[in-house]
Amino acid sequence: MDSKWGWSTICLIAENYKPRITSIVVYWTRPQGNIWKLNTNGSFMPGQRLAGIGGIVRETNGKMVMTFAKFTQFSTNNSCELQEALHGIEWCHDN
Repeated sequence: MDSKWGWSTICLIAENYKPRITSIVVYWTRPQGNIWKLNTNGSFMPGQRLAGIGGIVRETNGKMVMTFAKFTQFSTNNSCELQEALHGIEWCHDN
């Protein structure tokens, strides 16, 4: 941004800013055979180093077995994704 811009120019740009919002529809698919399926997801805010992780375990017919969600702290998005998968896998192993 040019430091010579006036306040009115900056306000005009901010007021006219239109972010592109996109979405993708995601469907759950049944696993093959008589097994459980673990789905996980997470969100990471790099500036604050905060993250939230969550997941769900379902039976073949879609019936929920277990869910989890918790706040945590990580240094990268990849470490967040790894932690959520590990949490779900450990729960499945122990149960």
